[in-house]
Amino acid sequence: MIKKSLLTLLSLGMHICFLYAQQITTDNSQQPEQLIQNLVGNNCASVSNISSQINGNVNSIISYGSFDNGTSNFPLQSGLVLSTGNVARAGNAFIGEDLSDGEIDWETDADILNVLGIDQTLNATSIEFDFVTVNNFVVFNYLFASDEYQQEYPCNFSDVFAILIKRAGTADPYVNISTVSDDNTHVSTNTIHPDISGFCDAINEDYFKGYNVGSTNFNGHTNVLSANSAVIPGETYHIKFVIADHIDERFDSAVFIEAEGFGGAIDLGPDQSICGNDLTLDADINNPSANYAWFLNGAQIAGQTNPTLAVAQSGTYTVEVSIPISGGNCTMEDTIEIEIIPFQPAAPIYDLPICDPAPSDGFYDFDFPLLKDDEIYAELPSTNYTISYHHTEDDALNNTNPIQGDYQNTEQTEQIFVRIESLSGDCLQIGSFNIAVNSSPNTLETTAAVCNGQINDGGFLISSLSHFDFELSNYEFNRTVSYYLTENDVLNNQNPITETDEIIGSPNFIYARVADTTSDCSSIERLNLDYQAQPDIGIDTYIVSQCTDPEYFETSGSNIITYDNVSVGFNLDDIFDEIESTYPGITVQVAVLLGITSDPRIYNTTSPIATIPLLLRFEGENCPTPLTLELHKNVLYNIFGEESTVSRCDDFSNDGVYDFDFIDVSNELSQGQDDIQFTFYETEDDRDNEENPISQFSTYTVNTPSKELFFTSTYNDCVYDSKVVLEINEAPVVSSQTVEACGEFNDTANTTTVQLSPFNNLMAQGLNGVSVTFYATQQDAENNENSIESIDVAGNSTQVFSRITTISTGCFNIITLDINILESLDIDSPSPIVVCDDDQDGFSIVNLESVIPDLSIDENDFDIFFYETFENALSDRFAIENPESYNAQTQSVYIRLQRVGLDCFTVVDFEVLIYDNPILNPIADFVNCTTNGANFADFYFEDKDSEIINGQEGMQVSYYETEDDAINRVDEIDKTSAYQNTSNPQTVYVRLENETENTCYRVAPMQIEVKEAPIYNVPSDVFECDINNNGLAATDLNDKIVEISLGSPSNLDITFHLTPLNAELGTNEIPLDYMPSNNPQLIYSRVENIDSGCYNVDTFYINTLSLPEVNYGQSLTTCANNYEFEQQWDLTEIELLILEGRQYGIDFTYFETEADLFADTYSINNPETYTNSLGQQTLYVRVRNSVTTCFASVPFDLIINSPPDIDPIDTYEVCANTESYVDLSDID
Repeated sequence: MIKKSLLTLLSLGMHICFLYAQQITTDNSQQPEQLIQNLVGNNCASVSNISSQINGNVNSIISYGSFDNGTSNFPLQSGLVLSTGNVARAGNAFIGEDLSDGEIDWETDADILNVLGIDQTLNATSIEFDFVTVNNFVVFNYLFASDEYQQEYPCNFSDVFAILIKRAGTADPYVNISTVSDDNTHVSTNTIHPDISGFCDAINEDYFKGYNVGSTNFNGHTNVLSANSAVIPGETYHIKFVIADHIDERFDSAVFIEAEGFGGAIDLGPDQSICGNDLTLDADINNPSANYAWFLNGAQIAGQTNPTLAVAQSGTYTVEVSIPISGGNCTMEDTIEIEIIPFQPAAPIYDLPICDPAPSDGFYDFDFPLLKDDEIYAELPSTNYTISYHHTEDDALNNTNPIQGDYQNTEQTEQIFVRIESLSGDCLQIGSFNIAVNSSPNTLETTAAVCNGQINDGGFLISSLSHFDFELSNYEFNRTVSYYLTENDVLNNQNPITETDEIIGSPNFIYARVADTTSDCSSIERLNLDYQAQPDIGIDTYIVSQCTDPEYFETSGSNIITYDNVSVGFNLDDIFDEIESTYPGITVQVAVLLGITSDPRIYNTTSPIATIPLLLRFEGENCPTPLTLELHKNVLYNIFGEESTVSRCDDFSNDGVYDFDFIDVSNELSQGQDDIQFTFYETEDDRDNEENPISQFSTYTVNTPSKELFFTSTYNDCVYDSKVVLEINEAPVVSSQTVEACGEFNDTANTTTVQLSPFNNLMAQGLNGVSVTFYATQQDAENNENSIESIDVAGNSTQVFSRITTISTGCFNIITLDINILESLDIDSPSPIVVCDDDQDGFSIVNLESVIPDLSIDENDFDIFFYETFENALSDRFAIENPESYNAQTQSVYIRLQRVGLDCFTVVDFEVLIYDNPILNPIADFVNCTTNGANFADFYFEDKDSEIINGQEGMQVSYYETEDDAINRVDEIDKTSAYQNTSNPQTVYVRLENETENTCYRVAPMQIEVKEAPIYNVPSDVFECDINNNGLAATDLNDKIVEISLGSPSNLDITFHLTPLNAELGTNEIPLDYMPSNNPQLIYSRVENIDSGCYNVDTFYINTLSLPEVNYGQSLTTCANNYEFEQQWDLTEIELLILEGRQYGIDFTYFETEADLFADTYSINNPETYTNSLGQQTLYVRVRNSVTTCFASVPFDLIINSPPDIDPIDTYEVCANTESYVDLSDID
């Protein structure tokens, strides 16, 4: 029996698919624990309690395993496979027969009936487990495949798959998340299939991939489907995968679940082409701990760390989302391809809907000239037209009964006709549009909770304002909602916002515009903002410290344990109780999963410092404040170590004496920890003996470059001894300076701009390792704020302040720079150098000195140098060596004009702009093939754009009737509208130019011509019966040539091809006596008009239809009782013996000879009461599929068994006896 004979009915009947392809590999050696762990991974989720309660073990069949797509084209890479049969037969090697493993004693899973309501299932396989994730949703990508996808089986059989989920340890019911369509239909062979003509209509056909699409041994499968469910991070859920056969154990099914994503998945959606609007990508997982990074074409986008990203250009976008977890990060990513195409206008005259505000009476007074004239004139070449409005098309055509003045509607929707006539009377156009008077939508005032500056709902952060759409729409459908910050914006429908982080300040409300999608009518409502209170305990870090000895040392075997690796434990329950008692009225919660199951919760760490993020909430409230719990082995040692240094800068006298304030020293040492107490000593012995402490309430004078002191620190019950070095750093020794300079004249402000960086070396006065910064005031210099790079001088002199800072110590001195203006230079920046680059490499040799005349200067007064950066020009370094032949790209160039004889200069800049010069190859003739025999036709020149541009970026094409028009760029032909040729053929001219710089262009001629297209009949699909029973049947394409050319007046050349490219080129035609290699086989027919060269390409399918599946060698048997060899037979009893499996739409016709069967003559009219005439006899039955009419000839025998032979008995004599008794057995 040949498998892969799939009956899918088209318009004329069924066709079959027969395809061999690379197979996936399956592995049945793994147990459920390993399969689920491999599916989940180890990053963002954890699983436990994994089991398979029902599977094929009852029939010694392994019905679960893993799969890998290998070199096949299977759309899922790897993962878990569950089957209603043997998973080893799902792939690995091609299997020709149907997959029908399992027996009826392999039962079902009760939840298929309990949850899905499907009974009569069997051969079920399930795997279930507990699941925890840090994400707020779970997603599965899967594909459902089945051998039921053949003939009309999907109409009657519901092999089914489900993913069931519920919260673990609860009485919650299961929810099936593996559904399709808007009504959440479960996934089965009966709910996803194409149209099966004569049996059942298509159901959810968009989800069906096709028949025999390769990679597996199943007859068909769905597209990749996705199941997802919202979950609570950290909550335990129970998940069950289950699949089962329906009604009988034949024709197995399987589900393939991808090992990607699961608990760590994110979905930006399918690749998109968007038209005319930017797209906002949304990767928000509603987890406040998530960090976002966005990439465009592999490069990270600077500053884009929000959950959403506004797309403004085409490219490949990737988002990477990471969530901190114990021991590392959970990382998720997804990629999407975005193509932005230009916006295209809609109909010339738009419908005119009017919104009637409440209370609506359904009527409106329309002023059509005011409302529509401008729109209509915008589509006309001039305003030399008259426009009138009419009730009927006839009135518009006849210019009768025009609507005068305002018009009040009589119906909710009406059609208005427009007459547009040129003043010269040589042009008449008729148009129409609809008017509609619609009621404005209802709204509901809504309040949103705001916590910590972020909007939330039930504790979940809301990033998109669309979250409130349904409530603001009064829970009515067919509504869209947009949001605005001001009343003016909402009234004018301008500056809408979409994200909650776009709300500025703390307004009491924002505005929402609720629009009816069926009418575009809108109403305005408020979204109130309720700012919730949150705990403020005055700190953002809570420190808990053990008193672990920094000198801790012990050995354990070969291991050495010290302070750095000894494990210490912290009782989190005690710490939380301490926080809650210190700050009454709040509750403490851990913000991440720690995986601690002990009671009390003990957190063990070997790190000297460990941090745990916490959330603080008021009791009964849901607005948390973050708090970092910092756990120290010894906080004093972690802060101070063996030695600390406190440095101070000497004053400008640099006398080497400084008075240290111990309060300042203590604050610097404690790094902001207020609870640390210090006692300072001058000697280590004093500290160890607790003698002669230094008073901390008076200054301590140090008159040496450094001074070593010793101190004891305490924190709660911890004590630690250390030392501190008090260090005095010298301030830089510099003096004020005076300089003569020139600058650039600013005629608007009447000032001279002087650049200050050239004076850096002057102010540093030979010191190394210092920085120089300029300020307008001494106060700014002392505060190190508002630094300046240049100064505008009004008059002839000015003074600025310079802060000279030693980089290694931060010590500084402030001096003045007095600037005297020698000359104010008034020099304009030159015009750009524009180059059309023939080789399109982005570089070109240019003469930079060609811009000098634009400077309007006497070249003898200046030394002129060119630089690539402004900084180089200011510093007079790295001047361009060959400005007369400089290899430039698009860039800025800077000119330093040095005044001859004066230490005075200015810098101006200009642009070098390198544009690709288009490459315009010879243009193929633009031929319009028509069937009406006319010499004139409509040409849409935009159809030639891509051929002319030929892949060059940033180019645009325009078309003209003359070469002069093309060169001068005047009287351009509208390439988006129909252009009718004025002669046949005709030459038009093409201008290909750079979009950014249209002076870079080429012009070439293009011939347009109207030719006759072939006139022919479109080929229909071919259906052939599989007479050789091998899945493929030959066909004679000469019959197709006859069909295509029948009645055609054209001289046709008809060829057939296997690819569209071969058909377009007319190459690699297939023989007319053709044996297909696939079923169905798609054929491309090329029909060419030999006289004109015009051709068309059409497609049709060659479908090989399978014969009914039958058993040969069957017979009917009876006994010739009393030697009656002529018997009456019910020939129809043979039918159940001949039919193979379940088949529908089969009829039977009986014949006494095979010749009669093939000729379909002399059939037996009374098969239920047939009397044989030849004793044992062979008959023939024609087993026909009534839909496809394909039949099989099946011989069968009528076998008549003869009775046993007996000897004839005439008389049997018996002796007389008193009982008149005869023993008849004696006769035997």
